[in-house]
Amino acid sequence: MIAVLLPSAAAALSAPASPGATLQSWREARIRGLGAVFDASRYHAQVLIVDDDGLRARTAESLLERVAIWADAGWWIYPHACSLGNPTFDKASLRSACAPLDLPANRLLAPLSSFDVTDVTDGGYDLILCVDTDVQQRVRALVRQEAGDDDDVDATVLSLCDFLAIGGDRIDALDDELRSLVARQSVAAGGAVGSLVELPRAYPSHSQDWARLVAASALCSAGLVTFLKAEFDDFFVGAFNELLEVWYRRPEDVGVGFAECEEAMRRYIVTGGLTLEQREELFEAHRERLRERFAEAA
Repeated sequence: MIAVLLPSAAAALSAPASPGATLQSWREARIRGLGAVFDASRYHAQVLIVDDDGLRARTAESLLERVAIWADAGWWIYPHACSLGNPTFDKASLRSACAPLDLPANRLLAPLSSFDVTDVTDGGYDLILCVDTDVQQRVRALVRQEAGDDDDVDATVLSLCDFLAIGGDRIDALDDELRSLVARQSVAAGGAVGSLVELPRAYPSHSQDWARLVAASALCSAGLVTFLKAEFDDFFVGAFNELLEVWYRRPEDVGVGFAECEEAMRRYIVTGGLTLEQREELFEAHRERLRERFAEAA
């Protein structure tokens, strides 16, 4: 399973109250809020990324797709970019700046989509990510104007940089090229890429600023993919354990072998989210719980 490092509330309270620690704790609380409402039973996550310049969201969208595919989560995570207003950008400059990363042109250079509040209020997206604080405040205001004071707005309309709070295995979600880019930019920025509060504005013609934006977007994408994979893993494990409780709950079920269990369980779609080894491990753990349960009842 993927490790997502979000410390406990007690650990957060004992941490020094430095600006960095406060920012980390704030982000962790927001991510936990998302986890409380995220519905993994849909078997995918529709992610809407919003900017106001026509550049940052489409770049983050392209990077998120690349990271998700590399991390074997491309079939779970579906990003889409849009923008507030109708900004213009230099396609030739963007294509040239992103050419070394081989990002998908169909995403980078696609006609600009304008933000539509119904994309949020109709539940079509699981998560709305804003590139900076101003965009986030404007999106939340538009949603509340349409839907009223819905608690889910705070939980699902987040900052893309919130996912810089994710630790654990997030670097494994990046391929070698993106890892190298993040490492170079972290050194160049004095380690500040991972502590950004929002994605910086940058233009493809300004190579140094643009490289920092791309590195930050990649690191945010790695955190998001790591978080979502963990959410899906937890769902599949929980759903499989629930199936085991339904199928095997009698004393005689202690003697059932994994081969018989596998034949019965494979008809359920949730098993596709677990490897054969994971399913066998969960089955053996369930069978051990059965032994203990009936031994205590004897």
